[in-house]
Amino acid sequence: MPMAQSIINIDGVIGDFDFWGDGSNVSLAKVRGQLEAATNKDVLVNINSPGGDIGVGFAIYDLLKTSDKNITTKTTGLCASIATVIQFAGDVRIMTENSEFMIHNPYYENVKGDAEELREYADQIEETETRIKDFYSEFTELSVDILDGLMKDTTWLTPEEALEFGFITEILKGEDENTSKALTKVRKLEISTGLEVRAVAFINSKKIAMDNKKKGLMAKIRAGMKNLAGAKNTEYTLDDGAKINTDADGDIEVGQTVTGDDEQILSAGDYLLDDGRTVVIGEEGVVSEVKEVEADPANDEENNLVLEAVTTIQEGMATVVENMKTLTDSVKEINQIAVDNQTAIAGIGNGVKPVVKKNLAKNLARQRNLGGVKGGKQGQDMNANRKTFKENHPRPVL
Repeated sequence: MPMAQSIINIDGVIGDFDFWGDGSNVSLAKVRGQLEAATNKDVLVNINSPGGDIGVGFAIYDLLKTSDKNITTKTTGLCASIATVIQFAGDVRIMTENSEFMIHNPYYENVKGDAEELREYADQIEETETRIKDFYSEFTELSVDILDGLMKDTTWLTPEEALEFGFITEILKGEDENTSKALTKVRKLEISTGLEVRAVAFINSKKIAMDNKKKGLMAKIRAGMKNLAGAKNTEYTLDDGAKINTDADGDIEVGQTVTGDDEQILSAGDYLLDDGRTVVIGEEGVVSEVKEVEADPANDEENNLVLEAVTTIQEGMATVVENMKTLTDSVKEINQIAVDNQTAIAGIGNGVKPVVKKNLAKNLARQRNLGGVKGGKQGQDMNANRKTFKENHPRPVL
């Protein structure tokens, strides 16, 4: 049997001022009265509020957080602006499936004054921004830098996103009718007054739509969270040269979120990578399939033929290189023979008695062999030269 709970309702604009003139404002005194009347240890705080006065909001949070009660907060409709701070008073923070969650930067309404006074207001509002970002960062998975971007853009989160980033701890299903009624009440207030006041943070229908800009921001947040855990973004190139990025390191896989160079979520469709693989992108820019390159038998046969041709060419080139080496050695030897002959002739002319005949016979044999055929043209030329040499030198030394 479920344990009994006392109920506290925060349903309306937060602050001491009766914004609508119907007594629906949520002041610190009203919440304290409900808390003091709570007879059970467990207290459920229902929240349906567009926000309001920042000072009163933090005071209500402190009141609930420091009480001796077990606090559970539940968003049933809208939790926006300073109301999001109050909901952190619960160790258990529930959001119904059709509720909305909004965070943004605070600002002053109807501010007047000279330059010095306006600068003081600006300093105060910056201090408040820092206070809220530091507060959110304590409870969520988001860094102050990421929160800064979210708050500047006035970001609306789905229950799933609020859960993922740590704003809530669970999503409650099956309360559609009550949630819709609560949300409609706040919308009617906005329509009847025509007001769009950021300090109170009424619903802005343009912000509710999950446009592509927000999707890209969500992807950057997820990437930032992975980076804190040691992961890195990975860049890939499409077949047309465009760049895409995933929100995880390693190879591209199913389940990763993909953005383009403009940091926007990719539209659903098939994307061809420059390595031939096809990445199928589904809703929210999430990879649903990675198709590997299919082997083509015709290409395999063609590649084998090319490989055989290359092997044949390489073997032929090796033979050519070996022949060139042999030819180079032969040329060197022929040149040496010519030098030896010149030396012998010079020695005979000078009356020196070298072993000319023996050397010439040896060189002749070498030239015949180098000529390729014994008694070939080179050999015949050498015989003629030898005869001429004898006729001109009738007194050989050997």
